[in-house]
Amino acid sequence: MRLKSAIWVAGLCSPLRHRGCLCGGAPARSGEAGAIFIKLNRLDGTAELFAPAPQTAFDDAHPAHRAFSARSR
Repeated sequence: MRLKSAIWVAGLCSPLRHRGCLCGGAPARSGEAGAIFIKLNRLDGTAELFAPAPQTAFDDAHPAHRAFSARSR
């Protein structure tokens, strides 16, 4: 069983906030489902986007883990 997207994002952001990082999620129609994208803003003005990985990238031993892949511009 997978966690609801809103809970997963909150769990990801909590330790980052304790380190002094800014982290947040954009509200969606439903906090229960939806794709999660991660945008990493660097201090040099660049950014990188990570999107859900294709189904072929998932590990059969851990089917509930989320996988992300970097997206080029």
